[in-house]
Amino acid sequence: MLPMPPEDQWLVVRAIAYSGVPRWHFVMAKIRQRVSARDAMVQRYLEGLLPILTQYRLESPKPDWFGRLGQKLSFASKPTIKPVVLEPSPELLDTFWGYYYATGNRMPVQNIIGMLPWSTNKDELEKLTLGGMAKYTLASNASRDPSLLAMIKSMQPSEPKNVQPVLKDVTEAADDVDVSRIRREMLASLDNLRRKGSQSRRNVAWWGQVGEGALAVGCIAAAVAGQVQFGIPCVVGGAVSSGGLQLWSSQD
Repeated sequence: MLPMPPEDQWLVVRAIAYSGVPRWHFVMAKIRQRVSARDAMVQRYLEGLLPILTQYRLESPKPDWFGRLGQKLSFASKPTIKPVVLEPSPELLDTFWGYYYATGNRMPVQNIIGMLPWSTNKDELEKLTLGGMAKYTLASNASRDPSLLAMIKSMQPSEPKNVQPVLKDVTEAADDVDVSRIRREMLASLDNLRRKGSQSRRNVAWWGQVGEGALAVGCIAAAVAGQVQFGIPCVVGGAVSSGGLQLWSSQD
């Protein structure tokens, strides 16, 4: 493939890093001078600062709400080293499809299937978009590739429960050659999320309003009955409720 124009040399560098051959570091070092425009990229791969395909992770575990609260209230400053991982992206989705069509390997298809639950995400536009792309491309390619359709059908029973219904929808669309339905549904989901915003944020806001409303009713009732002593818990409770809601929103 060499020589190549400087603007295209990154392709050779990444192909070697993603290849999985046992001595890819040696191959990378050997062609280094011939891809001089990407010398910094080569160096970062050789030092392990850029991720390769075996470092792909669908999602890194995140602390729950109480964990985030603990981090917020902690006075200790502890440096954390972020692991080098290959995160899902539209570009990586294309890479997985290229890998499959070049080799027929199940691994890239398995990774694409793993993104399917994101196609029902109602909180994060980026995940919904990527999940929708995974669902659409699976259905579209499987509708024209009988061997791929047979592969994903054989994989369906062993998939997690949150994957199986989405994968079933994919296989049905591929069988019926009704891929346009998948596209329409995903565009509608994206438009809905853009217009209305995150569902979890809407739910939290709604419950926050219910909680504050209930506290307000209790305070009014206490004041009418002349039980002033109940006023202090009402005020404190309302402040805590609002503060907790704001903390949740800021961490969402």
